[in-house]
Amino acid sequence: MLVVKMPNQVEGEITIECRGANLTPFLNDVVQAGIVLKQIGWKREELVQITILVPDFKQVISFLRQHDCKMKIVKKSGFPFLVARAMRRKFFSMGAILFISFLYVLSSLVWKIDILGNEKIPTQLVQSLLQKEGVYPGQWKGKIPSQEELKQNLLDQLPQATWIGIQMQGTRVVVTVVEKKGIDQATEPAKVGPVHLVAKKDAFVVDLAIEKGNPLVKVNDTVQKGQVLVSGKYGDPAIQEGGQIVGAKGTVMGEVWYESNIVVPLQTEYKKFTGNRLMKTIPMIGTWQIRNPFSEDHPYRTFEIVSNESILQIGKWRFPIGWIKEEYMETELEKRVLTPAQAVEAGMNQAKAEILNVIGKDGRIISQKILQQSIKSGRVYLKINFNVVENIAVSKPLLQGE
Repeated sequence: MLVVKMPNQVEGEITIECRGANLTPFLNDVVQAGIVLKQIGWKREELVQITILVPDFKQVISFLRQHDCKMKIVKKSGFPFLVARAMRRKFFSMGAILFISFLYVLSSLVWKIDILGNEKIPTQLVQSLLQKEGVYPGQWKGKIPSQEELKQNLLDQLPQATWIGIQMQGTRVVVTVVEKKGIDQATEPAKVGPVHLVAKKDAFVVDLAIEKGNPLVKVNDTVQKGQVLVSGKYGDPAIQEGGQIVGAKGTVMGEVWYESNIVVPLQTEYKKFTGNRLMKTIPMIGTWQIRNPFSEDHPYRTFEIVSNESILQIGKWRFPIGWIKEEYMETELEKRVLTPAQAVEAGMNQAKAEILNVIGKDGRIISQKILQQSIKSGRVYLKINFNVVENIAVSKPLLQGE
């Protein structure tokens, strides 16, 4: 008959110390009875330590009594003892089982949906279509249609998309949209035909750089707003049929004058960091933050918060459990008092920045002059004249019959 022995850790092992004058006869009887001794270690003449399997324990006790020996259990290991310990700690065991079950349930739900790659297609539209297909936060992952089916359904309802990718990353669904390339009539300006270049404001011409078209002005000419600077036809523009229509292209730099009105307070308040900060860690399940209602968030009167969110991830699996680290940084208001000279300098810098923003990267400031300066109610009032050079040419469609 074939006897299959279970692994020792499944049966369980017991290590015992045996004392007595008849230890040698005791061990002989144990071996002759076919009991497996895992380990034997003599500590002294009347003390030996042995390791046996749990099923043999009662028989070993019987041999000890026969030879008038005593014993002490030193160690227990194996599955039976783990079960016994778990039974003694029922609440702990039940809590562990419930926690693992809770993690499993949470990891079986969709907690976040990210939509990437869309520029012209509204994110809200994609979200509503996903919800119609059964993809939304809180949905069981098992109820979501297959990726291929979901892709096809979305493509059928989004003619603006050329490809849609679906990825399940733990509790997160990532939808990647690739839009069709082409002109969006709703958002992009329509193409126009040949154009003239006309003056957008009164100016004094200082330079021309014409790529196409017939220039009608030259350097040192004074031009008025709306005047044609470069014709889109070659030949004589005064003659109706006098030239080939090619369209105008180029730049006409003109000298222009601007006037800026600036107000600078002599006393201002600005916010600065004191260096004091407090870090808090807040557990999170899904989108629910577990905050202690009895603890004070921070001791600061004025502050700014920097938050960083971390999600538990093991390998490719993302669990809907994590934490938020909030850093509270104390701030305070500090007063800054300017002298009238400092206020004038600050006002000039502010006005220059505004003018440069208006005239663009091709423009430049030639000169500036303060026309008026006054102090009233703690403020400095400035009226500043700027002499600048900028591109004054703008496109105007060349109408049929011109």
